[in-house]
Amino acid sequence: MTPGGSVNALGSDGMCELDPVTWDAMIDALKANGVSDETLGKVCRQALTTINATPVAVREEWVATGVRPR
Repeated sequence: MTPGGSVNALGSDGMCELDPVTWDAMIDALKANGVSDETLGKVCRQALTTINATPVAVREEWVATGVRPR
């Protein structure tokens, strides 16, 4: 995560690419609702671990259909 709260991950190496507008909006909303920096860091690391563990094809299907694959 960069100092501004956005993520810079490359799709070519299997890492997720997160829309920085969406990511920053979520970070800002969490902060505005009292989430501590410590908790925010834990949540971001856990989310990125889950996102990056999800195969690219599954993520693409999920984005394309709007339905979480089972």
